[in-house]
Amino acid sequence: MKRNLLIVTITLLSTSQVLQSQSIKDLDFLIGKWEVSEVVYPGTDKEYIEKGTRTCEYILQDTYIQCTTNGNRHGKDRSYQWSINFDKKTKHFIYTSTWSDYDFRGTYEIRLNAEKSELKVIPVYEPGEDAFSRSTINFADKDHLIWTGWNSAFEGEPKWVKLYVEEAKRVK
Repeated sequence: MKRNLLIVTITLLSTSQVLQSQSIKDLDFLIGKWEVSEVVYPGTDKEYIEKGTRTCEYILQDTYIQCTTNGNRHGKDRSYQWSINFDKKTKHFIYTSTWSDYDFRGTYEIRLNAEKSELKVIPVYEPGEDAFSRSTINFADKDHLIWTGWNSAFEGEPKWVKLYVEEAKRVK
């Protein structure tokens, strides 16, 4: 019993230390220019690929990271933007996304794992009435990111469907 209590205490303390020591600089690897290729609805008859470039930079006295992506989807140019910061109150990263080609603004919580090699993205506010999403961003290689997203319906037993796989390679 004492051993289990000790393990739980150590785990809680180390998790607390990771959370307390986080800052926007933990996402420094995002800064730069990226080539992006995203496969949407992979393996289905609706599959398509969007390609583009993404530039990420610090803004507002280095308190936010802003990433702007310019791509082409179905032969049409489009852009979207993320603003990311570290919320000291919740002790999580928050990002807001906006898009040029449809009226969409989502707000997401980002959780950094202890190894600082993966982010879990969880919606705080996501427009849409019939589904919710989850995604992970693997960045074990800081020059090659893999972002995988899934959707599931609100009704009944969650049935996760892979929505996209994005690969980003650092250009500069």
